[in-house]
Amino acid sequence: MLIAMRLLTLAIAVLLVPAQLAICQQPIDRAGFKSALGFELGPAADSKPIREAPKYERQQTLFDTDREFEKGSRLALKQLTNVQITNLMTLGKVWGFLKYYHPEVRRGRYQWDFELFRIMPAVLAAQNPAQANQAMVQWIDHLGPVEDCGDNCAHLEEEDLYFRPDLDWLSNEELLGEALSGRLRAIYKNRPVDKNQFYVSRALSVGNPIFEHEPAYGALKLPYSIPTNGRHSESALFPT
Repeated sequence: MLIAMRLLTLAIAVLLVPAQLAICQQPIDRAGFKSALGFELGPAADSKPIREAPKYERQQTLFDTDREFEKGSRLALKQLTNVQITNLMTLGKVWGFLKYYHPEVRRGRYQWDFELFRIMPAVLAAQNPAQANQAMVQWIDHLGPVEDCGDNCAHLEEEDLYFRPDLDWLSNEELLGEALSGRLRAIYKNRPVDKNQFYVSRALSVGNPIFEHEPAYGALKLPYSIPTNGRHSESALFPT
């Protein structure tokens, strides 16, 4: 019985091929394919043939337009001082936080890996944490305004939360200084209810985070591990 059904299916498919070819050979216009299929698929703006339709052009993203550090960071670090290590650790935390919370970064306005390399020289050149923190304050101000979210502010639902994101460091003025801590706390406070983010989305019907728009950097020469390593730690900051 099963073999007979398969043979019948194959015979029907063979019979349909000439009809399909005949349809494909008819002139198809943009008026709804009525001349080829015998029914309307929908209205059209004109009756021009499809071959005269304008060529589709993919909209460029920041990965097409910002290619400055595609082949490397252009940073050569042979030996770091204790001050530089401390400042880089702070930068890593701030960079990861801003990726998912600053409104302009969330919207995909910046190639965030490259922005790290643009701020790093100033942080490495800082003589003390205060200078590094001030450089990061200026960096944040350059990203764009953070508007008051008003009644549209997001809040963290903790009822079914397995673990809470550790964001207490945002208030650590001993580490960040008053200005940088204030900027970060204002960004966190004024995060709007917005499920659409450039660098992360949620799996359909599951809710697990999917980290999108993360370039593979296949053409890079090692060492180039700072953004890659940072992604593992920054993902813990994501829960709203």
